[in-house]
Amino acid sequence: MIGEIGWPSEGRTRESAVATKSNQALFLRRFLAYAERQGYVYYVMEAFDQPWKAQAEGKVGAYWGVYDADRQQKFSFREPIVRVPNWHVLARRPSSPPPSCCGSSTSTATRCAIAAAVSRDRRVRHGDAGHVDPLRLSQQYLTVTSALVGALLFIA
Repeated sequence: MIGEIGWPSEGRTRESAVATKSNQALFLRRFLAYAERQGYVYYVMEAFDQPWKAQAEGKVGAYWGVYDADRQQKFSFREPIVRVPNWHVLARRPSSPPPSCCGSSTSTATRCAIAAAVSRDRRVRHGDAGHVDPLRLSQQYLTVTSALVGALLFIA
């Protein structure tokens, strides 16, 4: 018997464990399928988010529910999982590259790519596609490894 099993939908990232609704859905779907094949008895924690726990346990402690605090399903139990909402907006190329993107060297190309990403991020944050919180995105997708690789690419 497994006493408690689950994945938080919000909270801080810990190494490669990222608390998002899509990761919660993916984990639970995989675990439930595996547990059924193995015949395991288990208890999913929690049925509902408990925002009041955030004060004592931090944000990650409050968001283990399969349903939110308003009793709304947080993700589809059968539909495809979309890992990044509005990904098509975030992936859209800027209308024109920044003027500093001239040249053909690798470092110039890298700087151009970073500038284009920043330009795209500014456009998304300033109303082109609704609000995107850069702090939340960085907590979800920024790891020590990705920051180090990014810094090395930027320096090069």
